[in-house]
Amino acid sequence: MGQLYVNDADFTKFYPMRQKGEASDTLISFMQDIGIPLGLHSDNAKELTEGKMGEIVKEFWITPSQAEPYSPWQVRAELSIREVKNAVRHAMMRTHALKRLWDYCTTYHCEI
Repeated sequence: MGQLYVNDADFTKFYPMRQKGEASDTLISFMQDIGIPLGLHSDNAKELTEGKMGEIVKEFWITPSQAEPYSPWQVRAELSIREVKNAVRHAMMRTHALKRLWDYCTTYHCEI
C-alpha cells in the first residue's frame, strides 16, 4: 500500500507504506521533500484525519478538509490512483518485472 499526494496541476508524489499507520510519516516525508501544503483534502479515513496525522496538520497549520461519505469523485487522488495503477500495470507487464517491485515502479511513474 502507499500514500499518494496530488494537486490541481497533475503533480503526484507516491510514498510506499507497510501499514496504514505510516500515513503520518508520509506527510512528514512529503513536507521534507516538497514543502508544507496549504491544505489537505482526503476521504474520511481515520489514519488521515486523527491521531498523529491530525497533530501534524494542526502543528503546521495545514487546512484539512474531507470528502462526503461515499463520494470518491470528490477526492482528486482517486482519479490519479486509477491512472497510476494502469501505467504501473502496463509497465510491469511490458518489462516482465517481478510483482514485488510494484512500489518502485509506482514511485517512478509518479516522478515522471
